[in-house]
Amino acid sequence: MNGRYQLSRLLGRGGMGEVHEAIDQQSGARVAIKLLIMNAESPEKEDEVVARFEREARSAAQVISPHVVRVFDAGRDPESKQPYMVMEYLVGEDVQRASRRAPQMPVHLALKIAAQACLGLEAAHAAGVVHRDIKPANLFLSQDPADADKLTVKVVDFGIARMSGGGVDLTQDLTRTGSMLGSPAYMSPEQVRGVKTVDGRADVWSLGVVLYKLLCGATPHAAKEAGLGEMLIAICCANAPPIQRRAPWVPPEVAHIVHKALKIDINKRYRSAREMYDALAVILNGNTAIRGYQITPLTELEKQIVAPTAEISGGMTNPDMLDDVDVKTMLNDELATRATAGLSITAHGAPPRSSSKGPMLVASLGVLALAGVGGILYAKRPPAVAPAAAIVVQASAEPVKMQGVAVQVPAGCEVKLDGKVVAVSPDGKLPFEAPPNSAHSIALTRDGETKYFQITVTPSGAEPPTLDWPKAVAPTTPKPTSRPTVGGGPATAAPVKPKPTGGIVTDFDK
Repeated sequence: MNGRYQLSRLLGRGGMGEVHEAIDQQSGARVAIKLLIMNAESPEKEDEVVARFEREARSAAQVISPHVVRVFDAGRDPESKQPYMVMEYLVGEDVQRASRRAPQMPVHLALKIAAQACLGLEAAHAAGVVHRDIKPANLFLSQDPADADKLTVKVVDFGIARMSGGGVDLTQDLTRTGSMLGSPAYMSPEQVRGVKTVDGRADVWSLGVVLYKLLCGATPHAAKEAGLGEMLIAICCANAPPIQRRAPWVPPEVAHIVHKALKIDINKRYRSAREMYDALAVILNGNTAIRGYQITPLTELEKQIVAPTAEISGGMTNPDMLDDVDVKTMLNDELATRATAGLSITAHGAPPRSSSKGPMLVASLGVLALAGVGGILYAKRPPAVAPAAAIVVQASAEPVKMQGVAVQVPAGCEVKLDGKVVAVSPDGKLPFEAPPNSAHSIALTRDGETKYFQITVTPSGAEPPTLDWPKAVAPTTPKPTSRPTVGGGPATAAPVKPKPTGGIVTDFDK
């Protein structure tokens, strides 16, 4: 690579390229080199692939944030003519790999991952970059070089990002009205419809899907029985099933954040990644630090928690109606025909079984060229779970061992523990007993304002041990003072699909 970078080992390989560990000969730093491998069988697509690769380099290089992978250099190798990109070298794993070990993550961990991702997205949006493919595989848990147990979420892979500079859309040659770019399960309704002018709120939606999946183990609209077309229609027409139906342990304040991020009406979502971060930071009491030991699956005892039920406001359609109506009757032969032909789709719902049910479903999906759209499959809604104050423990042969802990709370607050008002000792401590490794919701009310916190019972006591009345959260993401140009700068490496030994490995097979 211009004689400057010495490749040392292969970190990962995909259908479109490779990621190598390398040494920057000028600085001596480890970097990651992403090489684009051209497909000789499809030379007609070469220009588009190269354009996407170069766009990724330009997009990522515009963003300066500890929560976004750095791109230091890019170009073409003089000898092989291969496009390359020099990135920050990361050691760790992506969130997708972590979620395989912890399919349903503890609430505080899922919130911290989402909060740090919000900071990366805030910086990207401030630089005029919309990622458009936020998913667990594109959120990397990077180990701190000085403390391997300290993890930082970094947004990676800007391959289909939209970047505007000087009023020019730099993706106009790679996108067409009606085409869809992204990972279907995480795409926003406006991306599914093929809207060309998506903004940062599309990334907010996708991050909402990520948070939903980390909490309950599944994306909102994915179902084994449903096909791609059915899922895409559901994204545009049906509210996400209330997360507390799938994960009753999720506190109501967390459910509110998830469902606000997943509003079909873009004007009802969080207006920005910063606004979503602020909501998460309140629940986390500003503590968004992630430690490696926290990446553990939710325990069976934690899954038995039944939190108070959140009141989730409706969106474009009423989820109660969709639970009681055979949605397949809403998608008639005309709908399937129009979808196959790529025409504008208008689906009129069949009359509900009960005349008291909601209005007909009307969905305009723009240009959606999908064959065989037959309908949306929904499982019957499970019986509503009555709110419980704390933990519901199933009967077992041995009694559950309880652990006594105490949490210091601010003075002058009314305190609710798992939805019930509790008394605080004169010295401001809230003592209680709970099973080890269980999670609990605490609500503090003072002067008519309520703040929410999540605590975990650990062997050493409550975590966190002290709750402070949160102040306004100051921005933690430094604003870029200058934007580096692609093709120069210091070096310290990057990757994508991580191997156990470290390094980034990007998803080339999109």
